Amino acid sequence: MRKSSLIAALLAVSANLFAQNLPQAGIPVDAKTAAMASANVSAQADGLVHWNNIAAVANGESRFGAAVSYGSWLPAMEASSPVAASGFMHLGKKFGLSAGFKSINGADVPLFDMYGNPSGNAKNGYMSMGLGAAYQFLPGLAVGITADYHSSRLTEDTGMNAVGIGIGGQYKLNDLLLGIKVSDLGSAGLPTASSFGASYKLDLAEGHSLEARAQASVLLASGGFNAGVAAQYTALDMISVRAGYYIGDADAFIPSHLSLGAGIKFAGIGIDAAYLMFPSELGNSLCITLKYTL
Repeated sequence: MRKSSLIAALLAVSANLFAQNLPQAGIPVDAKTAAMASANVSAQADGLVHWNNIAAVANGESRFGAAVSYGSWLPAMEASSPVAASGFMHLGKKFGLSAGFKSINGADVPLFDMYGNPSGNAKNGYMSMGLGAAYQFLPGLAVGITADYHSSRLTEDTGMNAVGIGIGGQYKLNDLLLGIKVSDLGSAGLPTASSFGASYKLDLAEGHSLEARAQASVLLASGGFNAGVAAQYTALDMISVRAGYYIGDADAFIPSHLSLGAGIKFAGIGIDAAYLMFPSELGNSLCITLKYTL
């Protein structure tokens, strides 16, 4: 009874939020950063940089990246299935471009008529696509901007189309990387958030390293707060294991959870996997990403 009541309540909250904004925009689609508690503003550029921090496109050494990702989100709530594809290209020494697409086939949401009687179900589907550009103003300091089109639909008469602008910045000093991002500025109802984060990479021995990340975000409309801390150990410059803890907020549509993950890369090709451990009433979530970085 407790499980069914909780799921029903979460679906009702989801439907209410969905009518006002696009909470699904915050669902992680990158397995690496999902495993690291969604701490992505201090992440280096890879194929999914468009959804992390666009400034990394111009602030790193990689020249090109592409990625595809698939996940299963909150399966006890009629699992959503996020899919994403994106890429970037570093042009010249200081300039870079990115493009991205993601889609989420959402859970069934119960609908009610004006008298409160059940009137069927609808899929809270969501889609987003956009472009981004970044420029390195000084060595180690880059900024970037994204423009993303968001579309959602519950029924023929209920949904939302919006354009969101994102602004990101990164500063790299030796092994310390600082990041800031303001996401989804623009159309009313978007889940606009300010995020601040840092990462530090410690080389332990040849081919072995330890990276720590921390990030905090504030939802500007509601004042909601979320944060994450995570660590990654890499061996032989090829195999990585990751763990993190995310402190969630109801307004962000993502509950608090422990995250685990692993990845392997060789000759520029990488596969990452993440396992997000939510309360048993919701079901644990998965994400897998295939990447190529040059």
